[in-house]
Amino acid sequence: MRPKTPTLLLSFLVLSSSCISVKATGEESQIFNYLNQIEYPFTEFKNKNGNTSISDFLKEDEILILKNWKNSLGAPERLLESECIGCTDQSSDLRPIYRVHKGKFIHFGLGSSQGIQNLVFRKNGAFTNQFYLYEGASQQELQQESEKKNSNEFEVIAGVYPIEIGRKKLYQELYEDNPLGAGENWYLSPYPTQILFERSFLEQRVDLAFRFQGGLYSIQDQCNSGEFRIYNFVEPIYYANALDTDAISYSSITDAFYADASFFLLDLESDMNVLIQIKSNTPGKDYKFSVLKNQEYLTINEYLKNNAGFYDQYRNELKEGAYLIRILHEDSDYAEKPLYTIHIDKTSVDQ
Repeated sequence: MRPKTPTLLLSFLVLSSSCISVKATGEESQIFNYLNQIEYPFTEFKNKNGNTSISDFLKEDEILILKNWKNSLGAPERLLESECIGCTDQSSDLRPIYRVHKGKFIHFGLGSSQGIQNLVFRKNGAFTNQFYLYEGASQQELQQESEKKNSNEFEVIAGVYPIEIGRKKLYQELYEDNPLGAGENWYLSPYPTQILFERSFLEQRVDLAFRFQGGLYSIQDQCNSGEFRIYNFVEPIYYANALDTDAISYSSITDAFYADASFFLLDLESDMNVLIQIKSNTPGKDYKFSVLKNQEYLTINEYLKNNAGFYDQYRNELKEGAYLIRILHEDSDYAEKPLYTIHIDKTSVDQ
């Protein structure tokens, strides 16, 4: 089994701590009252450091009750790998950051060593959800580091932050910029990794819906038998072709490595003629692929179960937009060498 990439969490994406309750329990009402009596510096969602801790506002027995309640929920689900593996945040050290009224919900933001935990309650005190709203570097830090990309000072940097917070849904972006080249027998991806995630405050889901935007992203999942499965999302490198016409053409040749399924991004800046071919490097094994629209937020199971047709060669005119080329290979044996090579050509439609 190929190990996970070193800088990006291969996440289960499980919302194990989510629950929906219309009427607050006595314990939820108690916790809601504790959180509500704390003074927060912001009434808007902010990725800031707090100057106080909850121990400045709550008594020791109240902090203990809050701690036990949080422990009963399990740790908030994270999208980034912790730099402090095994570390835990002491409840008394949590820092009040914000209290935000949004639609039917009240969001309490508590800062910790791993980011800002977001606790979501209905206005009647019923608890609904918890997660890290901000993790890692801020958007400003990501922008500053990106500007250094061509200098020797550039380092791996990653962050998770909201891009839209509605009354019922939240959209977060995971962004990672990694200056390292590909390791032996692995993908070369010079592009920053970008994934958008969708959360619902009203709906409990087994895993998070997401949309791959670029870079390299691997998901490690554990099936009922206990075996681990790997799903790779890859943005191929496209090279411009010289043509005798005014048409614009790009090509990509990408080796695919071990996984249970792989998805290759096909971004079309305009309507384009697309040719996709796949060449197996595995004796006795023929691989086929599907072409999916990359417009919706889907769970990994929904990406896998999409009933699009299968091809060994695909030639078609596609509309401007984003697509995913999906190859399923659950029965492939682990191999260090590429399983297959995928060829992609895209040429602008003559006007």
